[in-house]
Amino acid sequence: MGTLGQWNRKMKMANRLTKAHTMQNRMMPRKVPPPPAGTTRYPFRGGRRTNKTKKQHE
Repeated sequence: MGTLGQWNRKMKMANRLTKAHTMQNRMMPRKVPPPPAGTTRYPFRGGRRTNKTKKQHE
């Protein structure tokens, strides 16, 4: 195999390692402080909506 082939193979391996490293960094939990108390708005968490209740809301 010539030097071009060796270079190609090395570059493929380096690219694979870089991708793996990037993915690992994305999955790392970031240390973000919680928002001030009373500023978060939670979505409506009622019971399961059935067809009957959907029609009433329309």
